Amino acid sequence: MDALNPFEGNIFAGSHLDRAGNARRDPAWLSTQLSDPNARFLPLWQLKAPIHAKPTMRLNWLSGAQAQESLTSANAILLGVDKEQVPHFAFDAGSADGAAPFGALQYEEVRSVAPSIARGDASLLAQARSLIDWHRRHGFCAVCGAPTRMADAGYVRRCTSTGCSAQHFPRTDPVVIMLITHGERCLVGRQRWFPSGFYSTLA
Repeated sequence: MDALNPFEGNIFAGSHLDRAGNARRDPAWLSTQLSDPNARFLPLWQLKAPIHAKPTMRLNWLSGAQAQESLTSANAILLGVDKEQVPHFAFDAGSADGAAPFGALQYEEVRSVAPSIARGDASLLAQARSLIDWHRRHGFCAVCGAPTRMADAGYVRRCTSTGCSAQHFPRTDPVVIMLITHGERCLVGRQRWFPSGFYSTLA
């Protein structure tokens, strides 16, 4: 896959996976995907992504056997299935300080590495991070206060109270991004965590 050029389109768009919107509602189908020996799993620790830095920057996917220590059917989020029908999952590997999980994996902030990884993978990272963050913030029902549980492979949370049974879905928020120009010049900014030489438009 080609490396992303930050000047060619939205780097957080262009996922190559089919999100399997209907199939992921079937627990039997989902169980088959989780046990697929070819399935790939992406742990996010402190909402950071595991990255191979050399020789080129890329995502560090785990096999099911490697991910087993932290993976359950209750925290596995289906990102989608590729053209070869290989399922790709993300899961929350925790937020505690101290040693990172899974040995020597290197974890990086999603936005700082997104422009440097293969086309489409930045989209998967945005999808994984946003869903994991949403699940962390919505452990209780906004209607009755009872605990909620993940459903539909990560795209729904359901209230566990039989008297409520409300369903909750990830938020979709409008955003704006702009490029301020003056003749041949433009205004950009940067933050401390940006890679060297990297600047951003304002959003």
